[in-house]
Amino acid sequence: MKQRLRRIVTTGVLAVFMLFTLVLPAFAGTAYSNYSYFTDGGYGYRNQASVMTDTWGAIALTYIGSYPEVTRPAGWYGALARLYNDSGVLVAQRGYVYSGSACVGMKIPTYNYTVHDSYRSYGVSKSWNGSSYVGHATWTSPYQTY
Repeated sequence: MKQRLRRIVTTGVLAVFMLFTLVLPAFAGTAYSNYSYFTDGGYGYRNQASVMTDTWGAIALTYIGSYPEVTRPAGWYGALARLYNDSGVLVAQRGYVYSGSACVGMKIPTYNYTVHDSYRSYGVSKSWNGSSYVGHATWTSPYQTY
């Protein structure tokens, strides 16, 4: 009887642990997409989308930078940050913003969005190839809950 009771309790504890670690959404943190790598005019770049949540709300960020990391002149990077809710609706956007000084990369955030939901980030970056800007979408970030 003791052995059976111990097995039931152990199974219950494991079930509760699995429920809380596998089912609950992520709160208060940052979720990143994979990097996307590309070249324009012989110059290497990479971009990435991320979404951050905390007690103040949710924001999306778009990163673009040289790859490998090399300082590029002002204006060589541009980014558009976009925040989407769980229904796929665009709820916040900021950009295009261009680099104002020489740098290896830049990251542009949206403004705080304070409606409780799950959010993902999907941005667009622009890179200078020597004669024009070329747009490149990021991968989509995982969801993060506010």
